[in-house]
Amino acid sequence: MVREQLKEKGAPEGPEKGEQCGLSPPSDAPCVLWTRRFWGVPVLLFHAGAIVTKDPSLRQVGERHRLSYKMLHTDSRLIRDILAAHSFHQAHSNSKHFNLLWTGTHVKLFILRSLTSFQKVNHFPRSYELTRKDRLCRNIQCMQQRHGIHRFSILPQTYLLPTEYQDFCGSFSNRGIHPINSPAQISPEENILVSRYVSNPMLIQGYKFDICLYVLITSYDPLVIYHYEEGLTRFATAKYDRSTKSIKNEFIHLTNYSVNKKSEDYVSCDEPEVEDYGNQWSMSAMLRYLKQDGVDTAALMFQIEDLVIKSVLSAESSVAAAYRSLVAHRGNCFELYGFDVLVDDQLKPWLLEVNLSPSLGCDAPLDLKVKASVISDMLTLIGLECQDPQQDRREDSALRDKNVPKNTVCGQWFSSEGDDLSPSVMTVGFRYVCERKHVEKKRKTPLRGSIRHTM
Repeated sequence: MVREQLKEKGAPEGPEKGEQCGLSPPSDAPCVLWTRRFWGVPVLLFHAGAIVTKDPSLRQVGERHRLSYKMLHTDSRLIRDILAAHSFHQAHSNSKHFNLLWTGTHVKLFILRSLTSFQKVNHFPRSYELTRKDRLCRNIQCMQQRHGIHRFSILPQTYLLPTEYQDFCGSFSNRGIHPINSPAQISPEENILVSRYVSNPMLIQGYKFDICLYVLITSYDPLVIYHYEEGLTRFATAKYDRSTKSIKNEFIHLTNYSVNKKSEDYVSCDEPEVEDYGNQWSMSAMLRYLKQDGVDTAALMFQIEDLVIKSVLSAESSVAAAYRSLVAHRGNCFELYGFDVLVDDQLKPWLLEVNLSPSLGCDAPLDLKVKASVISDMLTLIGLECQDPQQDRREDSALRDKNVPKNTVCGQWFSSEGDDLSPSVMTVGFRYVCERKHVEKKRKTPLRGSIRHTM
């Protein structure tokens, strides 16, 4: 079905287009997608099952073009396995010849400026505006002042100490559950962030849970956001108890896997097809459970997507400015964020944190099932070109940059006639939830109505 759509929408009609890139038409290259940018640019289609099937046909393009990746400050086995299954080889850490740079930290400026047009890196400059809790808090507070608290009530009440120590002391009372008993337990000189505890979480079978969402941003200028249709639901290992005597029991109040796996009550599921058993469920299994319990899950997911969009909007201007001034080419950067969201008993989602590099560890079959699909669809969506990184493409790169159309977004090209490949054709798992062109003037219309375009 997808192969037929590709022929209709984006495949080159003449063999000369494929020959320019050293590839045959898609019928002979099942792992290649075509765009119409400059007579047809082939990009690689990734398959999550390749790490299991080891299909040799998926390795042909990688071998032919000597595709490579570089990995810095991280050692993600899942990334390595998926790339190796498509015949990517790992380049030396000092090499400039690579198609993909995957790093666990922020990218140094000299690397961003030295990238060629086809190279991709998995972070934007200043992405810490979202992933550092203090910066995220400040950015959301600015949006609350500009657009109203009721529109940006997405983060629990938060104080940055020591700057807001007096405000924190004034707000402290015996309402709800707090991880501390008194402001006196915190030094006024200590640089920390304090958030109000959400004491009325939604429970499933008596247990607290949170949701890990995967959000892909392919561009900040214009802003383009994708939300992966599947995620993970993580449960505490002890039933929820609101009494103050249980406040120090981390197995009641924390849902982190790194914490709860140490509990004697932690239950792991060894069957990849079973998604609603143990202390980790798929997000879709959790939504099915809530729907059977009478919850309007469509409205809940609408609010969660709204939370994601507004969180990104709070950091948009800072990241977009750095993106325009520091990145060598328009489509070099992309970012996969991990959004941790808690839902309270009034069906209101709260943002707990945004992870710069969400965990890609696969300690259970469900982890591998979800995360392999996330990574494969992400790599397809960003548009890794079938380009030998050791080939001199300076002239071609200059020509591309000169002729980049205004509606180019991070490797995906759409003609004004709308006859090219769309993200919905190129990948199944990511849902296109937002596109907004960057503007300097303040918007006077409500944010949701002005930026939300859901497919």
